[in-house]
Formats: sequence, structure tokens, C-alpha cells
Amino acid sequence: MKCYLCKNPVSKFLFKNNYQLLKCNSCNLIFYDFNRDYAKFLEKQYSKGYFTGESSLKSYTDYGRDKKKYFLNMTWYINEIVKYKKDGKYLDVGCAYGYAMEVADHHGFDVFGIDPSDYAVAQAKKIFPKKAWVTYLSDMKFSDGSFDVISLFDVFEHLQDPRKDLAKLKKVLKNDGLLVIATGDTGSSWAKFSGRRWTFYNPPQHIFYFDRKNMTRLLNESGFEVITITTTGKWLSLSYIFHLAETVGENKLAKLLSSFVASIPLSRLALYLKLHDNMVVFAKKR
Repeated sequence: MKCYLCKNPVSKFLFKNNYQLLKCNSCNLIFYDFNRDYAKFLEKQYSKGYFTGESSLKSYTDYGRDKKKYFLNMTWYINEIVKYKKDGKYLDVGCAYGYAMEVADHHGFDVFGIDPSDYAVAQAKKIFPKKAWVTYLSDMKFSDGSFDVISLFDVFEHLQDPRKDLAKLKKVLKNDGLLVIATGDTGSSWAKFSGRRWTFYNPPQHIFYFDRKNMTRLLNESGFEVITITTTGKWLSLSYIFHLAETVGENKLAKLLSSFVASIPLSRLALYLKLHDNMVVFAKKR
């Protein structure tokens, strides 16, 4: 195979969850060959179990019960966004239960959300009945230049064809609009230290893995200009940390303790982790 981004040769990187990740010898992009029906994959992967703790999907423990933690994370994102855009029409791609929409709405944005998950959007519709839709990014139906802000929080790594999707996002973003992408940074010290146990290395749901340099290259080639790239930490529940360590981090001790931790009152304890492996990219149309 050739690299998705620069078309140069790739090498085998690591084998995880029965998937072979490849790494470009030139630009360091990491990905695997997604060679199946993407729509059917999304329907199966992002079903109810993805948000309620089905271990085979290597997903969340309980996305609804952990709402307060995710609200804290979304609040950080929106507080950063208002440094560039104070108001306007806001689209959250991969909106899930609509937590980012809620925070943005509280800040005065006119919010909208899309997600491929029927189950997740049903939860978002409880608060935003006419502003959240089940659709794929490539199939969304918005007029050109509709939005002042578009966000993809922990979504970009799930995309089958990010170059194609960026073209779609560029069309529906206003000329002075803001694009915000939060994803893992393969060039971070924590990613390099963790190796195969890094929790972002999670195929099949995570297809592409970027660092700051190749992310900037992709955005530039797609007609965007990077304003800044920063890092953020995340608020996570104790039970979710053990869940991640067990299912993605392949930690044997976590596997022994995760069920016990999930059963104790402290399982919902909120912990803030900032490992500098989560990059947040702010970009505008070039």
C-alpha cells in the first residue's frame, strides 16, 4: 500500500485488535486499510452498546452517567472557541448525546449536531428535537457557507476518508468560519512512551492517527490554514480509566480490577488527566 496522505511507501507498524496498522515512511501518518462497507460498520460499531459499556466495542462505560465529566471537557473546548468566535451558527460533527451542543448553546451559539448513531442522536433530541440528525458527514445536507464554527471532538480518527470529509466541511463553513479538530497526537511523548498500549491506538473504530505535522499538511492541502495547535487534558471517571486500561491499554492488572472498581462508589470519581497526547487544532479557510 501507499500512504493515504503523501502516496509514499508504508511499513507495518503494529498489530492490534486483529488489525494491522501501517506507518508512512515519509510523513509518519499511521492508519489501517479500511476495506469494508463504512455505513454498515458505523451502524454496528456505534450502536447502544458503544455508549453503555459493551466491552467488545472498546467504548465508553456509561456515557450518560458520566455526563458531568464530559461537560467539563466540552466547556474547555467552547471556552477556547469563543476566543475566536463569540456567536453564530455552530455544527458539532459526531455530536453523540449533544453535550457540546448544550455548552455552546449556553454560550449563545445557534447549535446543530450530526452523528451516525441512531441511539446517540435520540438522546440529543431530548434537548434539541429539531437540531440533531442521524447522518454521515459525507451525506449531511446543509447549504454552502452555513456555519461559523464546526467542531469534531474525538471524531477525526474515526473518518474513513478525511480528505473527502474536509472538502465537505469547507463547503458548509463560512469564509471566515472556524474549524476545530480534537484528536490524538502520535508525535506526543506519551504516545511514544506507551507504544501499542496508547489508548488512541484502537482499531477498528480509530482508522487514522495523526501528528501535528501531517495534520497541518492535510489541512493545508484541503484549503485550510492552521491558526494554532494546542493540547488539552480530559476529565474521566475512575471506572472509565480502568476500562480503557483494560480494553485498549491491554493492562492485565486493570483487567483484574476493572469489575471491582466499577462496583464501588468511587467508580464515578472524576479525575483530570493531561498527558499532552490530545491535540486540538484550530483552523480557518485559506
